[in-house]
Amino acid sequence: MTPDRRAPNVVVLGGGSWGTTVASICSRRGPTLQWVRSQETADDINKNHRNSAYLGDEVELSDTLRATTDFSEAADCADVIVMGVPSHGFRGVLEQLAA
Repeated sequence: MTPDRRAPNVVVLGGGSWGTTVASICSRRGPTLQWVRSQETADDINKNHRNSAYLGDEVELSDTLRATTDFSEAADCADVIVMGVPSHGFRGVLEQLAA
């Protein structure tokens, strides 16, 4: 990336195992925000760099990964949005995003 170009703001929607895995991969390249439904999950990711509920305690997440439960924060800062929610949840999340 040339100096005059910034890395895109990546947001991953979904706090389960798939969303967290994708967010973890994205965060290796730069700061990544993950939207999750549960404040407990967000706290675990932000404070412990883990998603113990879905990935166990063995998987350490990058400190460039941050989680939020605030959908507006996630949607407003995103250049790139990655869907990491189960297929049955797509419609509801996309309707929230459209608003």
